[in-house]
Amino acid sequence: MNYIRVLVARWSRRDWLAVLVVALVAALLVGTALLVVTTGEQTTKLAAEFDSNGTITSYDSPAGARAGAGSEAVVLPLSTATNADGESTTAVGIPTAADGRFGLSLPPEGAVGPVTSEAMWTLDGEAATEQLAVTPGSDAGILPQTWVRVDAATVEAAGPASAIAIEATDDPTPDKGTPLVGVLAFLAGGASDMMSILWGGVAIAGVVVAVTIANVVQAVIADRERTIRVARATGATPRRVRLPLAARAGLLTGVGALFGYALGVIIPNIAVNIAISLGLPTTLTLQVTPRIALLLSGTLGVLVGVGLLSGYLTARAATMGSVVTHDTAPSGGHGQDTPDPVGELLQPTLLSPRTVLPATATLSAFAVIVLLVASLGGVGASFTTAGTTLAETEAAHPVNSNVPEGYVGVLDDSDIATSPEVLLFGHHNGESYLARGGNYEDFAAVTGADLLDGRAPTGSDEAVVGTHAAELLGVEPGEELVVGGSTERGIARVTVVGVYRTGGIDDNQVFLPLSTARHLSTVETGYVNIVRTSVSADTDPVVVSLDTPARVGPGKSLQVTATVWNPTDDAQEFGVPLTLDNERIDRIVSLEPQELTTVEFEATTLEPGQYTLAVGPFEQPLRVGQSPPATLTIPAELPPDTAVQVLVENASADATVTVANETVSVGEEGRAWLRTPSVGDSYEVVVRSGGETFSEPIQVTAEAGQRLVGSVAVEPSTPGVAVTPTATATLWNPWNRTVESTVSIEGPGTDSTEMVQLDPGEETELQLSLARRPAGRYTVSVAVDDGRTETATYRVTGDERLASALAAGGHYGGGGGLGNAIEYVVGNLSVLLAAMVGLTALTIVGAMSAVLSRAVRARRQTLAIYRATGASPRRIFRVVIADAVRIGAASAALAVVVALAVVAVFDAVGLLTAFGITLNPWPSVTILGLVFLGSLVLTVIGAIVSTRSVVRLSVRAVLRGSSG
Repeated sequence: MNYIRVLVARWSRRDWLAVLVVALVAALLVGTALLVVTTGEQTTKLAAEFDSNGTITSYDSPAGARAGAGSEAVVLPLSTATNADGESTTAVGIPTAADGRFGLSLPPEGAVGPVTSEAMWTLDGEAATEQLAVTPGSDAGILPQTWVRVDAATVEAAGPASAIAIEATDDPTPDKGTPLVGVLAFLAGGASDMMSILWGGVAIAGVVVAVTIANVVQAVIADRERTIRVARATGATPRRVRLPLAARAGLLTGVGALFGYALGVIIPNIAVNIAISLGLPTTLTLQVTPRIALLLSGTLGVLVGVGLLSGYLTARAATMGSVVTHDTAPSGGHGQDTPDPVGELLQPTLLSPRTVLPATATLSAFAVIVLLVASLGGVGASFTTAGTTLAETEAAHPVNSNVPEGYVGVLDDSDIATSPEVLLFGHHNGESYLARGGNYEDFAAVTGADLLDGRAPTGSDEAVVGTHAAELLGVEPGEELVVGGSTERGIARVTVVGVYRTGGIDDNQVFLPLSTARHLSTVETGYVNIVRTSVSADTDPVVVSLDTPARVGPGKSLQVTATVWNPTDDAQEFGVPLTLDNERIDRIVSLEPQELTTVEFEATTLEPGQYTLAVGPFEQPLRVGQSPPATLTIPAELPPDTAVQVLVENASADATVTVANETVSVGEEGRAWLRTPSVGDSYEVVVRSGGETFSEPIQVTAEAGQRLVGSVAVEPSTPGVAVTPTATATLWNPWNRTVESTVSIEGPGTDSTEMVQLDPGEETELQLSLARRPAGRYTVSVAVDDGRTETATYRVTGDERLASALAAGGHYGGGGGLGNAIEYVVGNLSVLLAAMVGLTALTIVGAMSAVLSRAVRARRQTLAIYRATGASPRRIFRVVIADAVRIGAASAALAVVVALAVVAVFDAVGLLTAFGITLNPWPSVTILGLVFLGSLVLTVIGAIVSTRSVVRLSVRAVLRGSSG
């Protein structure tokens, strides 16, 4: 049975080339599976700190909510409340059993709502109306501040119009309802959508892989046709020949699959290392987990199965018919081919024009994946904002940016159209979507938005949606939409009143009023994430804010900070002058495109007196006093008729503190005991010290508790990436009784909670070592009894490349703020897409080599004639490459058409949506040109690989079809 050993075990150079081709095509499937699964897992991990413990679902009635939600769900009946002026808002009933769950709190007595003093409201129920005495409510928790909150029994008795149910869930991307915190579901759901798109592209590539393996197997068996004839002539039955040939094909495919597994693991890791070296933020650590191993085992098993089946079918065809039947007709020369219009057009010299068809099929896979990657490349823009925006330069992402809304007035005075906005991430009924808050008129002025249906929003409970968002979420004017919090728990219910179109990425978003967006985010009143603008290329930099004291003490230098913004896309140098009466200080600042930076001024020691200070459009008085200025520390919210201690630093001997009609003197340590007014309202605490007077606002309300007062600071304020900073919380008991409070310190990657008990007037400090973080801006907060939270920001400085390396190595977890999470999500997706294109290119080189090898082999007799008549290997090489260019040009053009059709089908069935963005299925002319050129280059490379060994053979070897 020597022929069996020959058919199975004797491998030539052509066989090893076949193994290499199989390895390349297998590497695409292995590498893509590894990248896609790991990227999806990392996206969920990065957003895990923003997990939501509940979902909100809207129902037509409380009975429907109780029937549709779980037994443990909290059902909130909803109705309408109207005040004496005819203004209406939502009235929500809170069940007694819900107190303390999901951030809900039962009103202390009666009803609380958006009033400054007690007022009568009418509860308009479906069955009855009822008069409510509504009192001020300082903290609505997860509910909007504009809602009237009352016990559930009152709303149920009047007949609620609808209801919402809140129920616990562990599903990061629920198919029903809206998460209380939307960012995890947004990122996880968006990543899942993106992976589905990529799996579709890989499925198409998988077909090409299967066809390539079949071609390789056919070529390998064709090389053994002489051995097959000899075996048949010496008595071997067709069955005894077919099985060894099938085994040979399976063995070659299996060895290629193993090499492909190694390449599929190595190449993506190389891509990750290159990304790190280039400074691209990524947390990808590519490891073959049990889940991935199971997936890869199945994939490689299918490849081996394709090889076995192709080997058997090819062997069956080769062993059918008479033993002596063998077609030795020449296969070269154009005259021997059936006339082909494509062939006449391209007129290749050596290769058959029929090669265009298999080449087109192969290149189509490359074109499809590149077009999908090009479409997905715009997903990163969905996390930010197109156009010119003013945001904190050091913020890891615009959602971490906090800029004063007051910048808007300065830009408006400079004739720059502005739109102050808050960025939000949402999820509704299984769909991720983007939202932003602002003023619609400002938004339309900057983006050119046109209302196609409905009207602009006028209240805090109204919203408009972009055309793509309306289609994605299935909403239209007149319908209600429940919106959850973005990065912290929250609930809002808005009525969609209009649909707009901008022709850009904003058509994929829900636009909410600014107050509602602030409620659903961590952005405080007076601040926004970004200010979007419309500027011309020649706009000068603008001084947008000025930070300077109104008074300085004697012998002290004046410290002034001006914030300057370059609104253009070009780097600029800008002169910023400060004038102080007759004194002038000039600073020259270099600004990168759209950079927001600060300029520091320090004036010399000034004599006591009044001055006028001016920087840019800002002008304000400055007083240099005879003594240091006094400062006041007092809780912002206080209960009525309660003794509270205040701290006045730098107080003069005759300093006094006054609130309402009560005035007290400040003691030697700068402390004074006040009694708050007995009636809840807003008051001014007035301090008189050294002949000067200043005041601080306070709010007296029955809902204010007696808790410790906390502040927090971070040292050092600008640590390096290798430094472990320390957060110090200072706690003070301003009350006239011993107070015990729960104090929580939260920082990126770590937190601490403990009980603290202090006697009246006592102070203490708590410290927390923070985790080392990548370069960026971070926030630390201290909360007392889950009440008012004080924050401090710090900036980690260092090499972004080092930060990415530490992240990829697992030194940093998924925490560090939403901005950094998004930055790494975008970085991971960029690595994924780049690696996929690289793997696809390698696969296509292998596949084209197989296609062109068959074409070259089919012309072996023509090659022999060329060689016999004196043609050198170099000349033959040039002829084959010229034919490859002609065939490649036609195949690349057809592949682009096929790819466009495939992407159009993806769009038609709704697959081209990721992270709430409906992707554009029609690429630019530049992208199409690059796809065409890339396909042509890959064809030429495949021709070089397939021809290199053939042109070196002797005439006899060429005629025999030997591999040398």
